[in-house]
Amino acid sequence: MPHLSLRRRLAFYLLAMLLVCGVPLIALEIYLRLPARSAFLVGTNNLMVSSDIPGLGYRLARNYSNGPFETDASGFRRRPPDARPVERSILLLGDSVAFAGGVPYSRSFASLVEDDLTRSLGKQVAVLNTGTPGYNTVQELLLLKDLQTTVRPNLIVLQFCMNDYLDPVALTSDQSLDATSTAGAPLNLFSILYRSRAIFFLKDRVKDLEKLYPERFPVALHYIHYIHKRTGWQRAKDAILGIADIANQMNARFLVVIFPVEQQLRIGDRAPAADLETFAKSRGIEVLDLYAAFVGHWRERLFFDYSVEQHVVDKVHLTERGHELAAGEIASAIRREAVIRAALQ
Repeated sequence: MPHLSLRRRLAFYLLAMLLVCGVPLIALEIYLRLPARSAFLVGTNNLMVSSDIPGLGYRLARNYSNGPFETDASGFRRRPPDARPVERSILLLGDSVAFAGGVPYSRSFASLVEDDLTRSLGKQVAVLNTGTPGYNTVQELLLLKDLQTTVRPNLIVLQFCMNDYLDPVALTSDQSLDATSTAGAPLNLFSILYRSRAIFFLKDRVKDLEKLYPERFPVALHYIHYIHKRTGWQRAKDAILGIADIANQMNARFLVVIFPVEQQLRIGDRAPAADLETFAKSRGIEVLDLYAAFVGHWRERLFFDYSVEQHVVDKVHLTERGHELAAGEIASAIRREAVIRAALQ
């Protein structure tokens, strides 16, 4: 009987803990799904359209024009008219960092690399920018598979950001991007918890603190320190191998460019980048890690921070200064690496 009494007490304490923690969590979940639903949505103003390619979800609309955002007939960021016929082309795969929505497109790293190489190589170079907000590396592979019969680039550049291993976001029926949608995910307890807006909200608040005050947390406690151990990281690596295979089939060179986030620069942690660089080089893939170029300049406001005006902590997307720095490093690497340079000469 004493054992039974102990079990009952333990059961009571467990139930009490579930109520204390569970009720507020359920209340927060309801609040975030009803009154505060818009906090998890990013409007696109029809810039994105649904895609019938399994796993891709959506893509940039073709011939789109709304303010600073313009696309061409292929759904790429629209380039200014060329002074002479295009002689060499670079296909840029990437996410919102490559899309460069926060700066004038002429000041994006894609446009600056194009100008630099056109001038230095003496040939008209075109950077075909497919960068799409919300994309991960798997989606970039799927997009390349769809483009490989219509585009013949000399070089394929993959812009890799530290969140490109995450599950894809979803395009909702009202043309918004939702990172917490369960669209396409198997319905089970794990997926429900993973997509819980309450849990998503709480995890993001912790991440925001780490982004804003990274030096106050030991490196071992930073979420960014462990992302290369996540399940999605291997999925991203597999997608990189897939892109390399297609580049080979297209007789194009392939370069992976790793973009750090401010948090890594401030705590001196390049563990995920080092893991990806080692992986790429072991497979014979050219890779450029921008960490070394960025680490001495993070105080120059390389990254946006909307925490004041929009109550969103960014520290991922590049400012004009960040794009300028990235462009210089990428163009220099292309000129420096003989095999890559030869593809554009």
